Amino acid sequence: MHSWHFEPVVQIGQKVCLLTPAPKYFEVEWIEPIPWIKKTWSSVGAGDEATEELKELYVEDDEFAQYRFAVITSGFEVTRMECPKAAGMWVTKETPLTVPDYSTYTGYEPLKRLQLLEFYQWKDTKRYMTLKNTTGSTADGEVVFFGYVFKIREIGETKVALKIPVVSRLARSEARS
Repeated sequence: MHSWHFEPVVQIGQKVCLLTPAPKYFEVEWIEPIPWIKKTWSSVGAGDEATEELKELYVEDDEFAQYRFAVITSGFEVTRMECPKAAGMWVTKETPLTVPDYSTYTGYEPLKRLQLLEFYQWKDTKRYMTLKNTTGSTADGEVVFFGYVFKIREIGETKVALKIPVVSRLARSEARS
C-alpha cells in the first residue's frame, strides 16, 4: 500500500480484509479506475474553514475504493479528514494534519505522487473533509480525487488476505473500548 506508483492495491481474484470496526473478508471480482472527481467548497471566507461530507466518493454496498487526492486551489489546505464523523485521520497525539495545495509540496519526494494522501472508502461509510481558506478573500476551494473502485464478494475469514483500513484508526480504537 502507498506505493510510489499508483496501482490498484489488489487484483481480481485476490482476497482482502477490510478493517472496519468489525473486520470483514472479501474476494475482489472487478476493478475499475476512477480518473477524476472534483469537489468544490463554495464561498469559504478569508481565514475560515468549511467541512463537507464527501458523498461523491461513496461506492455501492458491494464495493470499496482506493483514492488519492490533491488540493488544486492555491491558498487552500485540508485541515481535517474524518471517517466516520469525529474520528480524525492522519493525526498524532499532539498534531492534526495539514495538507497544503499541490504546488506547495510537488518538490518533496514522499509527497510528489501523493502516496501519503492515499485512503480507502468502503460503501457509504461517512467521510468528511475540512478545507481552510488561507487567502485574504472569500473564494471557492477545490480538491480532486482519483483512484480505483473494487467490486467485492463477501467470503469467510481467511489468513490469506491483504488487510486494508477503511476507517480511521481512532474509529477502530473506539469500537474496541
